[in-house]
Amino acid sequence: MANSKLSSKAVLNSENTIRKLIFAMGLFVLMVPFMTQAQDDVLFGDVESQTGQNLGLDKVFDLPALENSKQSLPAGKNNCPEGSLYNPQQNRCVIHVVKQSIPSECVTVKGIAPIDNGNEDFAQKMAIREAIKNATMRRNLNVRTDQKMENYEITMDSSRFTSQARVESFRILEEGLEDPMDLYGQDKKKPLGYEVTLEVCLTDDPKVCPNLEGHQYQTRLAVAPVVMENAYEARDISNLVIGYQKEVERRLLQQGHLNLIGLDYTVEIQPNQKITPNLDERLLTDVRNQTGAQYLLLSVLKSASGHEEDNGFMNRVKRTYNLQVDKDSRYIEVDWYLVDLINFRTVSEARDGFDIKGDVRVGRDRPFGTNAFFATDVGKAFHALLKEQTRKVYEAVRCQPFESEVIEKRGDQYLVLMDQRSGVEVGDVLAVYQRQDRQVRFNGRTLGYDLTPGAFLTVKRVMDQFVIAELSASQEVVQIGDRVKAW
Repeated sequence: MANSKLSSKAVLNSENTIRKLIFAMGLFVLMVPFMTQAQDDVLFGDVESQTGQNLGLDKVFDLPALENSKQSLPAGKNNCPEGSLYNPQQNRCVIHVVKQSIPSECVTVKGIAPIDNGNEDFAQKMAIREAIKNATMRRNLNVRTDQKMENYEITMDSSRFTSQARVESFRILEEGLEDPMDLYGQDKKKPLGYEVTLEVCLTDDPKVCPNLEGHQYQTRLAVAPVVMENAYEARDISNLVIGYQKEVERRLLQQGHLNLIGLDYTVEIQPNQKITPNLDERLLTDVRNQTGAQYLLLSVLKSASGHEEDNGFMNRVKRTYNLQVDKDSRYIEVDWYLVDLINFRTVSEARDGFDIKGDVRVGRDRPFGTNAFFATDVGKAFHALLKEQTRKVYEAVRCQPFESEVIEKRGDQYLVLMDQRSGVEVGDVLAVYQRQDRQVRFNGRTLGYDLTPGAFLTVKRVMDQFVIAELSASQEVVQIGDRVKAW
């Protein structure tokens, strides 16, 4: 009996061992496709592909297959594909991303400007501007021609040249009075102009803005609290007005726009009326005086309405007996406007929206902007909407030209309204544009001013919210209120 029991136990043990081996072999067979797929892919992780994280190695991007299936690779050095490294802190495989420099092309150009009243300093600045414009015509040039023919004869022939070239840097090679002889050896008419020869480097780097003369400054942006057309549609979401504003500011900072300020008061609206930006000059001037901003971002929550779209059996029964039917869908739409506070116009606008299905009620115990809010289906939709809005706003405001004004004169120095977060530095040159005659108006509308460059200022000191500059070249008297631009 003892031997039979031992033999039966041995058989059972051997059967269990065989079963375990078969099970292990089955797991190995199932794991082969995932391991093969891991060999073929390059970068791994669950970080958003547009932002990435700096791990001291380089950027980590999403693997599309893992993002869709919500799976992750086993941790460990042996699971990383060839060419990548294992990061134990993040528990993922990363690879070095070699950043290739974008080549630039340098051209030699000339610029000539007339010398008025013997003012060579001012003529030099204008000649540099002319040379930079000539350099931009050497790259990414678009030509549009219009011709009109009558009786087989050309009666009109016009051409328009536009360039999307980006200026990376320039340096002066030669400067002075222009050559008194023309190309044909004839004397030029007097007086001679001022001529500069520049080496201008052009680039295709998308971070460099096209059609911007001089330095590229970050314009100051004021962010207003969101306005709701129908506030009752969002009554289940607490802290929406201020929370939305703070999220826009935070995400714009993450995008890289640091020159920000929040508007500390909301805009009152009347119900059942169309909401559009109020371009009243007095109102926008007050906003600029309070914030020092050049642009204002206005957001309007057009819709946050919930609906019952499920027409299933249980919902039909509830409607029959007048019972409450839970909402299962929601539509969120936001309009935003980028308003120029100096020229009183809208420079960009867009609408973004998402449809939500499922659990669409939030509850006021989950305030807008908290982790608890963004964990809900509605919060995820707002996250995607905010991400899309701030991306578009950043692109819209990034390459807007800088404008400001002279706010005070102290002796030989001029104070210009300009925040230090704009990127201004000591030694930068600013162009002063002056109004020629009065405002141009048509049918009660203000069309603007005729502005011409009249002086150049060199920055001597940079304060928190203004800069102190001195006159470097002038053709006209600089006055308080004169427009200042990056030349």
